[in-house]
Amino acid sequence: MRDVYERYLIAFVRALGNYLRANGKRIASISKLTGQRKVLLSFRGLFRYHDPSTGYLKFMDAWDEAIEKGFLDVLKSKGIRYIPGEEPYLEFPLGILEELVSICDDEKKILKFLTNA
Repeated sequence: MRDVYERYLIAFVRALGNYLRANGKRIASISKLTGQRKVLLSFRGLFRYHDPSTGYLKFMDAWDEAIEKGFLDVLKSKGIRYIPGEEPYLEFPLGILEELVSICDDEKKILKFLTNA
């Protein structure tokens, strides 16, 4: 596994991990109970869990760089879809979300899972 990752990737993974630690089990459980196969995660939630110590004052600064560097292709390879708009979302297949929830305490595992590194 790589030891050095791009800052934007670390910023994304940290925000996602923080968000999923706080909300992931509940979201996955409700989604399963209601028969949803896909789950939308609003960027607003990621904004709240962003860590500026990653070098990005705002989450969207990291996200913009991620898009420039082709990170959308990485997400697509996992079945995760970016839905742009005034309030952007990420759409996760429930199984992928559950997998991420199961490893959300370990940033390196999330990085490895998303990047296949």
